[in-house]
Amino acid sequence: MVKHITGNIFSFPITLPRSPLKYLNCYVIKSGSGKNLLIDTGYDLPESWRDLQAGIDELGLAPENTEVFLTHIHADHTGNAKRMRELGYTVRISEKDYQGVINSHLPGFYGAKQKAKDAGTPEAVLEAMFVNNPSPIMLPEVFTAETVRPGDRLEYGGHRLACLSTYGHSPGHMSLYDEENRIIFLGDHVLFDITPNIVLWNRDDDALGQYIENLRTVQKLPISLALPAHRTAGSVSLNERIDSLIRHHMRRTEEIQSIIRREEGLTAYEISSRMKWNIVAAGWDDFPASQKYFAVCECMAHLQYMCLNGMASKAPGPDNVMLYFVK
Repeated sequence: MVKHITGNIFSFPITLPRSPLKYLNCYVIKSGSGKNLLIDTGYDLPESWRDLQAGIDELGLAPENTEVFLTHIHADHTGNAKRMRELGYTVRISEKDYQGVINSHLPGFYGAKQKAKDAGTPEAVLEAMFVNNPSPIMLPEVFTAETVRPGDRLEYGGHRLACLSTYGHSPGHMSLYDEENRIIFLGDHVLFDITPNIVLWNRDDDALGQYIENLRTVQKLPISLALPAHRTAGSVSLNERIDSLIRHHMRRTEEIQSIIRREEGLTAYEISSRMKWNIVAAGWDDFPASQKYFAVCECMAHLQYMCLNGMASKAPGPDNVMLYFVK
């Protein structure tokens, strides 16, 4: 299972059952005398735990010689964190996402259901969105962790890793950057053949704007090796992929502008239903409800960005559901 990446960096795949992502790239920095580092843990499911244990055994990792770093809160990265912690591993995660872990099972986690309601989602669809939605169902169990902040530095196996805030895919998403060796562990900040889902996390935040700003920050760094959490970089350079991601989101804003120019006063749910999505379905009515949730929240992130940048305006309609207009 284990693949040698470069120097003392290795990776192995962790199966993600019933996920289109298929597997997670678990990265390990091996250290001769100090602590090893393992990055991300897979779902809290038997298949993921089996693969995680197999990789750990093959690389000779143990609680006394290894620490765990979680790039962000999503369950395919944090699912086995509690088990690892119970075995005695030190677990680290960004301070902001750890607050999400603590509050993850409270009603209204990141206002998920209320946001979908504010978007004008019909009641029947709203209920269906949260029946089989992997986001709330697969949230990690609460675990104890050491928290890190942007700018903190960690060192494992001779690699000095700067903790970079890469907000967007999650509120506390963090990438690890080794300036000396020009290596970055990206988490889900940049993926090379799929687009990371960027949703409206908090009503007052500009998730998409901050994501684009963080993409440009990473683009300015000298990087020779980019290590994504899913799939591979292939032959695409990090700079090329970042340019492509930014263009994608700008095209999305143009698409939304065209929609509300044709039909002003639509809700975010109605706009989402008119957008083009890369999913196997005959049309919006055939979308799985959980995928409608991700689509609506991503649309809301773009609408927030557009309103803050003078590309659209909004006004409350019936039941205080926001309606959108071309500015």
